[in-house]
Amino acid sequence: MDIENSCSSRPQNLFCNKNEKSLAVLPLYSYVPDLTRFAGWSSPVARQAHNLKVTGSNPVPATNFTCILDKKASLSAICPQKKVKFPLIITHRNHQARIYARSPRTNKYRAFWYAEGRRRERQFASLKEAREATKAALREIARGQAGTAALTPREVKELKLAQNILREAGVSVLDAVTEYIAAKKIIPSVSLEVAARAWQANTSEIKRAPLQRVVDEYLIERRGKIGVKTLYEEENRLKRICKSIAMDLCDLTKATIEMFFAEELKSLKGKSRNHYRQTFRQLFKFGVRRDYLSAEHRLSEVLVNEPTNEAAPEILKPDQLQRMLESAPPEMLPYVAIAAFTGARRSEILRMTW
Repeated sequence: MDIENSCSSRPQNLFCNKNEKSLAVLPLYSYVPDLTRFAGWSSPVARQAHNLKVTGSNPVPATNFTCILDKKASLSAICPQKKVKFPLIITHRNHQARIYARSPRTNKYRAFWYAEGRRRERQFASLKEAREATKAALREIARGQAGTAALTPREVKELKLAQNILREAGVSVLDAVTEYIAAKKIIPSVSLEVAARAWQANTSEIKRAPLQRVVDEYLIERRGKIGVKTLYEEENRLKRICKSIAMDLCDLTKATIEMFFAEELKSLKGKSRNHYRQTFRQLFKFGVRRDYLSAEHRLSEVLVNEPTNEAAPEILKPDQLQRMLESAPPEMLPYVAIAAFTGARRSEILRMTW
């Protein structure tokens, strides 16, 4: 439509108000009360002297109406915008991004750029928003923070939320991630909350004590309850254990015990190794009583005695025993008789008094 011609062809009692947001065609007489805000219409006398039908009457209002538009016309008809050519290239230093026109499916602008070798895409409702966000992403990449520019809006939101939570707990993001990865390597199929609760149930009332300290207390308790020779053998076994295993009793694991038997005691025979197993079992019972070890430790599961392959003891026949009693000297006769009829060990017989 030819705007200038349409303006001149309109009746003179219609005009276009350029100061209004919505340009409309109105009868002039209906708009006269509002003309006081235009130059040349500052007083009632000026308005009466002005003849609306005669051009050039004095005073002439300082008004410039160049066009008359339909009431539904938009501002773009007067000031048409320059058409944007897509894809729109956005650059910052040596980095580049592209913005594509609205997608028919989503009705949104699409922006693409590369960060850390990966193609990133984001969608925006307006072209202005797309320009600003794309420019900001290129600035982050130029500053060497490509990881930040590669994040999606949801990832950025989750990262900020995680930072706020960790900040309240006084933990850095790096510490939280490092400890989480280390824990999941140990218990990949169990949540950390379940593992923490189990640990709390087993260690909340457990007192930490080095293995050597527990052994010293154990030997003090055993003195006077077992024979001198048995105590001596027990001490030697415990010294060897403490020399090989230097840790708190509550930190002892089944793997550590198995390694001790496989490496430290590999040259011993089955019977001697079983003596060490018995020493461990007694030490663990003492640790549970003193709250140095949890009652649910399960360490005894790896302390099963192994076969010794020792020959069964021979049983004396009555005539053989009779000859032994007849030939025994008087000081040995009680020993032979007690051993033959009770099956007591030598150390037990030597401790007897009568």
